[in-house]
Amino acid sequence: MMNRYRRLFAGLLLLTMLAAAGCGRSGTNGQMDGVPRESIAIQGSGTAKAKTLTEVVAQATSQPGIFCEYVVRPDQGSVLKGKLWIAADNLRSESIEAGQSTAIFIRNSKKGYNYIFTSGDKQAIKVTDTHPAEEINPVEILRVVSDKTQPLGKEVKDGKNCVVIKYEDDAVVNQVWIWEDYGVPVRIESTYNKSTTVMEYGNYKFEPIAEAMFELPEGMTVMELPAIGSGMP
Repeated sequence: MMNRYRRLFAGLLLLTMLAAAGCGRSGTNGQMDGVPRESIAIQGSGTAKAKTLTEVVAQATSQPGIFCEYVVRPDQGSVLKGKLWIAADNLRSESIEAGQSTAIFIRNSKKGYNYIFTSGDKQAIKVTDTHPAEEINPVEILRVVSDKTQPLGKEVKDGKNCVVIKYEDDAVVNQVWIWEDYGVPVRIESTYNKSTTVMEYGNYKFEPIAEAMFELPEGMTVMELPAIGSGMP
């Protein structure tokens, strides 16, 4: 049974490596050498007044719910694709590597539990540790951003007006394209030791999400393994 669940975690453990590569939310707000110090006006549509970088990012936390799809492209290894549903502190992640079953993670903060299971399975693992799926949460990733982070400029990415920022965290250089209208990332490039991992977000929807998305399917049994989390060997 443990071998089966180790296979379940195989795709998700890639997210842990991404956290070590600088996509996490524990970084500093330092600027890269050479980043222009002059302020860049972040202007909304029409006659809306210019927003600070903090105000741009805060737009993501004010949404009733966020759905998006993502692709993680490391220099080496498999491409990871997935979907995210976010409502306040609730999160659902469905991730898949080529040829593998879909690994599903559910965090229900209201009920205080985290579950991991594979599509089509009848058993879930209940965990209490922080899960690496948080490291791809587009809202949490940008909590490192403040008005001390100097924008590099603006760029249209995938048809979206973006503010571009760059910062260093534990020797990892992160460049992020933030959607100006909603405060969420469209693209993140994290480079460490000449190796770059790219995360792309798309198909965003900003609307309420049914509570059932953060519940286990009916009829599933639960196995509790509280020691399993982002530190699993």
